[in-house]
Amino acid sequence: MFGYEKTALYLYPRAEYLKEMYRGIAKAKIDTSYKNYDTEKLTEEVVNCLLQERAIEKWRDRTEHILKDFSEEEMCLLEYKYFRRKKMLCGKYREYRFPFSYTSFFRRIRAVTKKFSFRLRGKGFSEKDFLEDFSGSDLIMRVYAKAESGKDECYLRGKDCSFIFASRDQSS
Repeated sequence: MFGYEKTALYLYPRAEYLKEMYRGIAKAKIDTSYKNYDTEKLTEEVVNCLLQERAIEKWRDRTEHILKDFSEEEMCLLEYKYFRRKKMLCGKYREYRFPFSYTSFFRRIRAVTKKFSFRLRGKGFSEKDFLEDFSGSDLIMRVYAKAESGKDECYLRGKDCSFIFASRDQSS
């Protein structure tokens, strides 16, 4: 559940890097094309890289548009769970403390993910669209497979993330 939605959230902060990566791959394939005698295959590979770049930009824009309506608390939850940008976690959200328990944290992350999913689907973007856009990318499909199987959930378990919760003294 939420496989493509989670993948869109994981990709969002890395979109520029991924676009540059696909652009670089396409350029490298073109630069070394004199070594490749199969022009048709080379053309398909370059076009696939350019299509992946466009798909990443399209999904980044969709995600950005939906996230504009999220509260600061919801954005902090998404930042911690999916985006993991050190500049944001140590900068904008450094002093932010959640006024709820550790177990409520996971319930709220799930609720925010669900909200994003409903908004994404409400805008008419389905899993079918996602798979059509990214089926040519092994990298993104691996992220999707982990998100779909739930294996993306395990990275927080066992880590000390108590620093983001208000202590009992502060919350009373």
